[in-house]
Amino acid sequence: MSLPFLREALGPPLPGRLPSPQELIEMLADIEIRAILNRFEVDDTVLATAWYLHGVCALPEAAELYTPVRRQRAAAVSAHIFDLALADVNRPSAERLSLAFAAQTGYRRAGQDPNATAVFRQVADLLHGYRSLNTPGLPIPVPESNDFQTLALEAGVAFLGLQTSEVRTLVRHWRRELSGLAADLQVPDLTSTMFGPAEAVVHAVRLLANFLTYGPGDRLDRAQTALLSVLDGTAGSGDLNARWVAAHLLDLLGDLADSSLHRLLPPGTPQAVAQAFTLTSPPVLTLWPPQRELLTRPTANPLDPATGRLLISVPTSAGKSLIAQLIMCTHLATVPGRVIYISPLRSLSREMRRALRDRLRVLDRKLGAETPDFPGTIGFSTGIFPPVGFGDLMGDDADIDVMTPERLMHALRHTPEVLNDVTLIVVDEAHHITQRKRGFLLEGLLALCQAVPSAPRLVLLSAAVGNGAALARWLDPRKPEILFTSPWRGPRRLHGLLTTHPLWEQKTVKPRRSKEWPETVTTPLVVDFSIRPAEAARVTTLTTSHDDPIGQLVLKRNGREQKRDGSASTAAYKMFAQAAVLLLPAGPMLVVCATPQSAQDTARAMTDALSMSEHEPARTLANLLAEQLGEEHPLVRCTRYGIAFHHAALPTDVLEGVEDALRNGALKAVVSTTTLTDGVNLPVRTVVILAGLESADGDGGSGAPSLDAAKLLNAVGRAGRAGRETEGWIFLALNRKSDGSDHALFTPSPDDLQVHSSLTSARALADLAEAEDLIARSADGLMDISNTIASDFISYVWLALDIHDHLTFDGSPLQAVDRLLAMEQLSTEDKARWQRLAQRTQRRYDATPPGVRRRWTTTGTSLPSARALDELARRLAERIQRDANPDPFGRSSAQAPMSLSLDSTFGVLDQEGAFQTLLTLPEREKPWGFYNQRRGRRQEIHVDLYTAMRDWIAGTPIPELARRWLPNVAVDWRLEQTVKNISQIFEHYLSWTLGALVHLTNDHLAKLDATVQLRPDAAWCLRYGVDTVQALHLLTSGLHSRTLAHAIGQQANAELITTSGIRSWLANQHITGWRERYRPSDLGLEDLIEYVRGHGRSLLSRLLADGTIELSVMPHEDAWLWSGGVVHFDWAESGPARAITVVDSNGTPLARVRAENHADLTAILRSGVPLDAHLEDARLRITRTGPDD
Repeated sequence: MSLPFLREALGPPLPGRLPSPQELIEMLADIEIRAILNRFEVDDTVLATAWYLHGVCALPEAAELYTPVRRQRAAAVSAHIFDLALADVNRPSAERLSLAFAAQTGYRRAGQDPNATAVFRQVADLLHGYRSLNTPGLPIPVPESNDFQTLALEAGVAFLGLQTSEVRTLVRHWRRELSGLAADLQVPDLTSTMFGPAEAVVHAVRLLANFLTYGPGDRLDRAQTALLSVLDGTAGSGDLNARWVAAHLLDLLGDLADSSLHRLLPPGTPQAVAQAFTLTSPPVLTLWPPQRELLTRPTANPLDPATGRLLISVPTSAGKSLIAQLIMCTHLATVPGRVIYISPLRSLSREMRRALRDRLRVLDRKLGAETPDFPGTIGFSTGIFPPVGFGDLMGDDADIDVMTPERLMHALRHTPEVLNDVTLIVVDEAHHITQRKRGFLLEGLLALCQAVPSAPRLVLLSAAVGNGAALARWLDPRKPEILFTSPWRGPRRLHGLLTTHPLWEQKTVKPRRSKEWPETVTTPLVVDFSIRPAEAARVTTLTTSHDDPIGQLVLKRNGREQKRDGSASTAAYKMFAQAAVLLLPAGPMLVVCATPQSAQDTARAMTDALSMSEHEPARTLANLLAEQLGEEHPLVRCTRYGIAFHHAALPTDVLEGVEDALRNGALKAVVSTTTLTDGVNLPVRTVVILAGLESADGDGGSGAPSLDAAKLLNAVGRAGRAGRETEGWIFLALNRKSDGSDHALFTPSPDDLQVHSSLTSARALADLAEAEDLIARSADGLMDISNTIASDFISYVWLALDIHDHLTFDGSPLQAVDRLLAMEQLSTEDKARWQRLAQRTQRRYDATPPGVRRRWTTTGTSLPSARALDELARRLAERIQRDANPDPFGRSSAQAPMSLSLDSTFGVLDQEGAFQTLLTLPEREKPWGFYNQRRGRRQEIHVDLYTAMRDWIAGTPIPELARRWLPNVAVDWRLEQTVKNISQIFEHYLSWTLGALVHLTNDHLAKLDATVQLRPDAAWCLRYGVDTVQALHLLTSGLHSRTLAHAIGQQANAELITTSGIRSWLANQHITGWRERYRPSDLGLEDLIEYVRGHGRSLLSRLLADGTIELSVMPHEDAWLWSGGVVHFDWAESGPARAITVVDSNGTPLARVRAENHADLTAILRSGVPLDAHLEDARLRITRTGPDD
């Protein structure tokens, strides 16, 4: 809300009747400040101004009196004020509903569509029947005549929320009540009665919701007729609310229709594409302004298959993720070939998987399995990582694969043809190109994707690109229009700074026993909240209580100087953690820290600052984490109080559990590294940033990883998620005195957001100079370059040459090098230097035997490490061949070799010293190390690596591993170290390099015509910590819990169930059997339900296409007999999954839906598609009845 914005909204000055723009902005700032203090007060003058502006944008004659710009500005300002007033829960319900509807219509007219949905969420409990309908076991109240007075208003609020499931449920409930009222009045309907207008509005809302859901037809015209009947009195009279709602909905009809998916998708697009978004969760009925602008572009349209390159750079909360989903789903439905979605962030990949799963079910397409970044078997077919000779570990080829850049790069290293049938690649968070190490990998991958024959379409997305035009030229120098930008933002944001403030007037001085520092000065500290609600508003400072200081500053001093006593002073993170706790009443919070350790420390400090009992909604997650990590792990205690921490050193299933709990409202706050700031849509109101900001020399000034402008911008974007909140709060903690310019940190300039190749950095050029020196001093100096950006470049060139050898290329073998972004950005001299290094690498490549260079390519390491691995593999192969017993069956060399057992595989690797060798490679960034205490003069404790690996692979629970490995260490510290080492060494580094070594060894064995080989999946067993093929199959087919997969794998192995039979075996046990046998978490239960579904055609897809589906059901154990006729479903609409029961009209259980159909039937029921169900013997027939029946 800037002064020019308010001037346009208010129009010519009206002294005495309206506040001036400056007065209004100051009033709004005061309201925002009071809201932070949980005082929600809106002055009558401000509210009266809002109603005046509401008239400017909404009156019938407004279009003739005011310009479109003024009307839009007036809508935005009035909606903002109504929204602020809505926060006062002490206002009467009817008034709050009026404020909500006025805010929703204002937001829609102002182009702030998601805010209308967020307003609905604020007042949903005020809608008659909403709480009862959404709370199992809560009786539905009998309606009274007063309930109908606000019914039209409630219907309008519900509709503008555009949440199809809630709208349909409420409309069905209200129609039953209206029908009951008509029966009481002994009339066929309520037309011409005082209740007729409300009935007409409810009818119109039903038609409008069906139009947006199902598309073309006469529903829009019929809705318009119903609304007009309210305005002309045909429906009845006396309901002013209904007239007000009807007038607004009529005015918004055109915009709603034009923004619907059915009108925005290109002509000829299968209807299933729109239904994939309107019938799944979260429902997408209309698109936001930047999305509409993008989809209606005459050139470089993302849905046009002819658009080969596209760069979309829009702010966070502008709907990037949805655009990516729309592009991918439309492409799949209209263009042959597969799609790959790439994200550098695993948390973002998990979220995309979650979103795509139901969308693809409507399209009857398959989402690829989630597997490690590195290969786990001896070879690959034409898909992404489907293994050879290892059962159905990966299943059939997928239509969409979601993966990291590392996974696709590994696929290219093993199978250069892997992109042959890929026709679209979408890359999210593309600004990660700038990152020092992973950035070059992403840059190289993009260059390769543009250089290969029949290059796929390439779409890049980012919220943090300051040089978009330059990146667009890199992608396609002839088409500048491939860049799309928009300044549009969703929820408004309030910025603030946190700083500490010493209360010098309260300092105390005491003597201390020291000649050097004879005095101690102790000064209480408080935290200042420096807030600027709007650009033109004054900065307001709030301070924590002077009577209850939040910390202390302790100085040692003598007569000449003074020095901070770090051991006695309160750490800054502890004070900022206490300040963050004060903001928790406003809603869920994300706290961003620089390192995993600081995230843990801050979460502990926040937990300590909470002076209340355990947080009941987090109990389920805390109990689950206690089973996985041990009760004494610091995460468990924090979670019990509603605070969790999140970083890459935690197991994947733990991270997913934390993310899911935050989404579901079970947590108050999550303290995270930047793993949750890029692209992940988590519903938080407040973001507190404790991570240091990047300084000129590239660090945060404290030795901690810095937070650059792009990361800061993404962190800011987490506050106030679109559709959940209308406002977000962002506070940046500064461990120094603030000045007025610090507020500008929240809005980085384009220069701050420049995306540059990592090869252009000073560090990279220094690495290049060192590489040039090594090459100059040694004939084979190239093979001495490791663990630098220069070695990454050499490895990339080697890969590009290998791909050129395997595919049919036109042009230079080094054209993938020429396609690098660096070649667009480097000076002529530095560009020539990198090119000379590429040419030197090419000469070394050409001089290396083809078999050797192919093996080195597959490792994904630097060339020196690849050579070391290859030599180790050769020795291993010779040893295995020498020790192998003659095959008693006379197996010929043409037959596939037998794999050693997992025990034998790890045994021979250990005997050859392979694991210790792997730990010496320069690629290892984190040590395998344990200590007796967390800080101070600590001693290292030896934990045997081989024994630890065997314990881990045997499925031993983490608490037991910690007890075995560190029996004499404090319980919380040993658990923390155990989890960290497992994550960093077993799940990441060692499993990757072990996979490369096993592959190389088996390649050497094959050349020796050996009859045996190392177990190809050994690295994946280490990655997941399981020892059965069944458990491994489950973990690479959608299950995320190691504990659950291990338990099922052990049982299946004992019953001789193969991987091909485990799906049906599990399905027969059903949900009740899973709970009894394996005790899965709610997330684990969801994974099992999805797994047993199999890969047949989607039931929802069939129902939409054919109108009728049939499936077999199981008789309920309590049913005395089968009864035919109309039946209904008893199912869990929310909360933990349970078996879907088929019941008669009295609620008597008749049958259970089979486990393999549970996921599909749940998708049908959640879609809201009207249907009838009939049970005939063991067959259930479901028929789509049509949306208006």
